[in-house]
Amino acid sequence: APPNERTMFSFADPIAELQSYFGRANVNLRDKYLLTATLRIDGSNKFGSNNRYGYFPSFAGAWNIHSEDFLSGNRTISNLKLRAGWGQTGNQEFPSVSAPLRVVNIGQGGSQSVNNHENPDIKWETNTLFNVGLDFSVFNSRLTGSLDYYNRETTDPIFHQVVTQPGPP
Repeated sequence: APPNERTMFSFADPIAELQSYFGRANVNLRDKYLLTATLRIDGSNKFGSNNRYGYFPSFAGAWNIHSEDFLSGNRTISNLKLRAGWGQTGNQEFPSVSAPLRVVNIGQGGSQSVNNHENPDIKWETNTLFNVGLDFSVFNSRLTGSLDYYNRETTDPIFHQVVTQPGPP
């Protein structure tokens, strides 16, 4: 380049903003039946204008079986509780510059430039979780334990990841 021409480069680190609303309701009926409902609303500027906010509900319930009349005289079981829950959470943990579509332009002489174009339809990655469990305590609490089943499913992944490598053919 001639001495009187200059090329300027700059970078501005984008600011990520998150706005959240949260509500919860609990119901306890005679310490036997426990219910919880939650709603979380998250808004992030990392997402496109059509899907800025994500709505994430959850529900949980428990039954304290050891409080029932049919177990009132049982001295062997000191705690027996059945639990279940379902809920969704959102993921927005990715760099702010990842959401837009990146286009690389190659000009004359091999020069390159990168342009970002907003994708208004990019949306929250959602994790849906389900669990069922049983808590117990027997023999004057000498033996305690929990059994759990847990399942998590991710929808609308932001980045596709290979979790395991395929084995040899």
